[in-house]
Amino acid sequence: MDRDLGKEIEDMCNFSDLIEERAIEQGIERGIEQGRRLELDYGIKTVIEAYKELGSSYDKAKSFIVEKYQLSTSEAEAKMQEYWEN
Repeated sequence: MDRDLGKEIEDMCNFSDLIEERAIEQGIERGIEQGRRLELDYGIKTVIEAYKELGSSYDKAKSFIVEKYQLSTSEAEAKMQEYWEN
């Protein structure tokens, strides 16, 4: 009977370790994805600010980020509104 209890406890501990490992992996994946999104947004912001500082038009900057970052027109417009004036 003690062996059975010991085996059950060992199985529970192993299961707990597996859950922990999966949670860590998911956390790392989410962190990497968040970092990618932040880096992409920073790149878009930098391009928009550069176009503005160089005296380029709003529409040229918008067209560039649509092409370069493969954004939809509405996504690009949202980024332009966010960063062109700021």
